[in-house]
Amino acid sequence: MNKKRVLMSLICFALITTFSIFIANNKVFATETYTGENSLNLEYTVNSEDKVEIVSCTSKDQLSGSVTIPNQINNKDVVLIGSNAFSGATNITGITIPDTVKEIGKEAFKDCTSLANVDLCNIETLSAGSFEGCTALNNITIPSSLKNGPSIVDKAVFKNCTNLTEITFEEGLTVIPTRLCMGTNITSIKIPDSVETIGTEAFRDCTSLTDVDLGNVIGLATAAFEGCTALKNITIPSSLKNGPSIVDKAVFRNCTNLTEITFEEGLTIIPTRLFSGIAAEEILVPNSVETIGFQAFSNCSNLKKITILNNVTHMGSNIDGEVFPNHNDDLTIYCYRNSVAAKHAIDYNIKYVYLDNPTSDNGGNTNNDTDVNENVDIPQEQVQTPQAVVENSTNPKTGDSMFYIVVVLSLAVVGYTISLRVLKTKKNN
Repeated sequence: MNKKRVLMSLICFALITTFSIFIANNKVFATETYTGENSLNLEYTVNSEDKVEIVSCTSKDQLSGSVTIPNQINNKDVVLIGSNAFSGATNITGITIPDTVKEIGKEAFKDCTSLANVDLCNIETLSAGSFEGCTALNNITIPSSLKNGPSIVDKAVFKNCTNLTEITFEEGLTVIPTRLCMGTNITSIKIPDSVETIGTEAFRDCTSLTDVDLGNVIGLATAAFEGCTALKNITIPSSLKNGPSIVDKAVFRNCTNLTEITFEEGLTIIPTRLFSGIAAEEILVPNSVETIGFQAFSNCSNLKKITILNNVTHMGSNIDGEVFPNHNDDLTIYCYRNSVAAKHAIDYNIKYVYLDNPTSDNGGNTNNDTDVNENVDIPQEQVQTPQAVVENSTNPKTGDSMFYIVVVLSLAVVGYTISLRVLKTKKNN
């Protein structure tokens, strides 16, 4: 009997705890209404921090022209525009977001097909499809306050914004989140010097993008510029230190017209999986580079000449040293005797030519010694391969379905236990 009482006590404790966590995380509050100017009717809730979260606009069909979201409702700051709140409001032409709002939810302005002007003010989070299908939008400014975007499995923020050709990033911005500009028709971008990280697939499939200034970026995440087929040249800044992991896709994957790669002097590392499937035929690695990462030039079938000078002390990863998988049969590494690059050429059966003059900055004169059986001394120091830079994305508050499952299971256990006790009591009587 004591064991049953202990079991019942534990079940009750678990049930109470589950409900407490559920309420704390899901912020279940009553919906209230707000009526503003220009037929703006909103449904909203007040969260646990006494802040207003807009649930939906109930007057989408009546809205037209420019709409200003209120910064306060009943003296409480408006902090969130929820998922689908204004989706399908086809007659609004402009949206002004107050500086109190920090998050725009999934598809909040989806298919607002007349929306041409958007002021994001101090927004911190843009979610999947926030402005999907806003076909009248042709330019937007990303504020320095932005920190979070969609997850890597969600839709792009500006998906199917087919006329969005100009995106300006404010100085002070530190990260360009995952899938922020993916699939837009922008033609050029200038990354502010304040940006440290460009997130996963941030500019993927921007097929009209021809001009990219990477500023002083430190990290480029997986597939950040994948499929930018109009991009013909890129300069890698000396500030770059981090790239994708060894299992991720290359940063400039399938940029099939990228023929000119320039590495700034002062660059110390060419990160893992930086290029894949590009069209460059010749590359010069500056003497400041010490590390060339794993598969940094994979599937570069047009690459025929690369000059690697004497400062490089490590190529590949500690597990697999290959830098040029699926290379052109005519690929030739121009390098010095007794160098890491020479050893790499021999190990992976790549043609090589020894450089005569260590001061040459462009491959210079070469000798004819291409004996692949040459013994090469290799430094023992190993340099750690850089890891991927991936920002954490914050999605709209949609709750956690696991809580529902736990609640249902707990109730089932309690019901089963009570039924057993009732049956036992009847039997005893």
